[in-house]
Amino acid sequence: MAIVIYILSGCLVLLGLGNLLAAWYSKRVGCLVAGICFTVAGVTAILLVAWWPLLVGFVLGWILRLMGLDPSWGRRVSHELTVEELLGVSKAELDARPLEILDITCDEFAVADLTKFVRACFGNTTAAEVIDALNRSALTPTPHPDPLGLDQRLPPFDQAHHFAFRSGKAKGILQLLVTEGCFLQVGYQLLFPRRLFSGFRKACKTAMQVAVERYGRGMDSSTLGAKLRLFADDATHCYVSFYTRGPVKSLVVRVGDREIWDKFTASRGQNT
Repeated sequence: MAIVIYILSGCLVLLGLGNLLAAWYSKRVGCLVAGICFTVAGVTAILLVAWWPLLVGFVLGWILRLMGLDPSWGRRVSHELTVEELLGVSKAELDARPLEILDITCDEFAVADLTKFVRACFGNTTAAEVIDALNRSALTPTPHPDPLGLDQRLPPFDQAHHFAFRSGKAKGILQLLVTEGCFLQVGYQLLFPRRLFSGFRKACKTAMQVAVERYGRGMDSSTLGAKLRLFADDATHCYVSFYTRGPVKSLVVRVGDREIWDKFTASRGQNT
């Protein structure tokens, strides 16, 4: 009987430690409370060599589950951050003026701010205003060779502006394409060494969550070995893409003017 108590107590202690570890990463109060209850119950049962602490521990676990504090192992728990939780702002602020989003007095930006910025460029501002401010900012203008030839598939544009920046340990390029005085496409690319896998994964998750909050779920696709999520609203198209090229992992987010894109697509379809 003592051996059975030790085995069950050990399992309960491991379950408690697992919940405490989950609480550390997820900041969920339910996991913290469940971890404390299971660990204390298991340790008590080992010290007293009694079965009743095990019963108390499992009963408390079920009570927490009924209260909605302890996630059930029998169902998938999906805790997607809302834009308020992720950014600490209201959803309406996603459409703020772009120059109010990025602090262009420095050359380092957060992924969430960059993703908001590229969408906000198609709101209450002009292309000339944004580009003039960026040219006077701390960002460094830089050439962008486009080795994959992706820009050749775009509608015709008059100007292409690229600026180098940083996001943590990743290097980035901000791209702004202008046609007839309006933005055709605005986006950014972040380059991560493979050793920064966790930082790359976190950046992809943040960019995807901000885009989902703005556009909805979107549609998955792929091209040239890159994974994409496509989004659209009445005014813009957007895609979030991530891929690996040699020793570098890349995150790309771009937003384009939907009216210009639709006209270009329709004209190309008529020519074929």
